Amino acid sequence: MKISALFVLAALLGGCAGYQQPPAGSESSGPAVLTLWRSEAEIEAEEVVSLLIYFQRVQAMSAEEQRREYALVSQQYGRDKSENSRLKLAMLMSIPGASFRDDAKLSSLLETASGRNGESPRRALVTLLARLQSERIRQTGQLREELKKSETQVKEEQRRTEEMLKRAEEQQKRADELQKRADELQQKLDKLLAIDREMRSRGSGRTSGH
Repeated sequence: MKISALFVLAALLGGCAGYQQPPAGSESSGPAVLTLWRSEAEIEAEEVVSLLIYFQRVQAMSAEEQRREYALVSQQYGRDKSENSRLKLAMLMSIPGASFRDDAKLSSLLETASGRNGESPRRALVTLLARLQSERIRQTGQLREELKKSETQVKEEQRRTEEMLKRAEEQQKRADELQKRADELQQKLDKLLAIDREMRSRGSGRTSGH
């Protein structure tokens, strides 16, 4: 699964820095000072960007490193139940082909994540992960159906082949039996012909003797 740069940009645009100016007409003994402040959306946007960078990093890890990271983040989430740990865990479980992937657990993590209501960078990330999860489940379901269909076709072909082999064996058996009967009849015929020749030979001998 890849997160596009456009999503990162959207997350960044979800929160923007602002400033506060002194109320108009208020007295000030010094120059006007702009007080910078960070909105909740901006804080979330920074967290989302950090999570996306984290996701890119863990995807580049080896399978063994990913398993260790998953165990570490699972322990951390078990301790603090923070949204950051939750989303890290969800991202780890979103890695294609991960041995520790659990669709039911991943769906539960995303369903109970905060930021799902209203517009916020975190909500956008959770929504994206949920959609990717749903799409992966849908594709997996289609693949399983295709695999099941292929297995059914293979079994049907095997059944037909076995039936053809069985019929061929039965036909061969009948042919062998017919050949055996033909051989037996030929042997009987040969014996009868031999007897006939012997009787003719004896009859011819008696005629010559007279």
